[in-house]
Amino acid sequence: MKRFFSILTILLAVIIVAITPQQHVNANGDYLSTWLWDTNRMLSEPDRILTFLESKEAEAVYLQIDRNIPSSSYRSFIQRAGERGIAVHALDGASDWGERYSGKTPPPVFSWLNTYQNSAAPSEKFAAVHLDVEPYLHSSWNTDYKKSVFNYQKLMINSTKAANDMGLPLFADMPFWFDERTYNNKIGKGNLAEWIIKQADGVNIMAYRDKADGPNGITALVSNEMNWGNVYATPVTIGVETMNLGSSESFTTFYEEGETYMQAELEKVRSAYSGYRSFNGFSMHHTYSWIDMKP
Repeated sequence: MKRFFSILTILLAVIIVAITPQQHVNANGDYLSTWLWDTNRMLSEPDRILTFLESKEAEAVYLQIDRNIPSSSYRSFIQRAGERGIAVHALDGASDWGERYSGKTPPPVFSWLNTYQNSAAPSEKFAAVHLDVEPYLHSSWNTDYKKSVFNYQKLMINSTKAANDMGLPLFADMPFWFDERTYNNKIGKGNLAEWIIKQADGVNIMAYRDKADGPNGITALVSNEMNWGNVYATPVTIGVETMNLGSSESFTTFYEEGETYMQAELEKVRSAYSGYRSFNGFSMHHTYSWIDMKP
């Protein structure tokens, strides 16, 4: 009888692992990922993209979903990425999604993704869903903040469920300053950043600064999020900018300084958080500005 229960316990553990969305966590901070917004580049130059990412030892690419592109193109790209050890996340989102999809029905991309996943071979499937909504870019954030946040939270709840129902983890992008925002509604009350970290399966903090140290440096700006990630066992990836944003925004990007300087600064951040179980490395915004970045 004891043997029976031991076997049953093992089987239950296996089942739980199989149905629980999994996400990569690398406490050493070696995990590297990037956003790929121009989906057509996947069609025109997949080798250039994948060869570059492989050379950087990137482990994931967030690929924006364009539902007008045939599923066969996604299957081919994901297959080829997987052969190089690169996972592909389904990326989508817009600032008005909270206003448009705060009901029980998630955004249309989830229906498309469900159909895609059901028809794809294991080596052709997306590994996760990645939401980039940025509700603060919508006018309602300033005209009716409370409602805007509530709608965004409902979107997050519905989207997380829709992703998890497909067996996929859901990752969410958010700016570093969300830890200065609060909510008070039917969902409850508290800190918005903490709520997102508790709700999502993983988060990317858009910590767009060009230095590690100081009160306005990356290390300090993500400290609250890293601590909450520890509390809720949520992977926290630190996003940095590589685009040319002009002189007025030069402090938000590593474009001017180049990759050697950027890597030196990120090493400082890595040293600060290497002992955090929530620390899930870095993500580069975005793929093509990273490719074109000066040394």
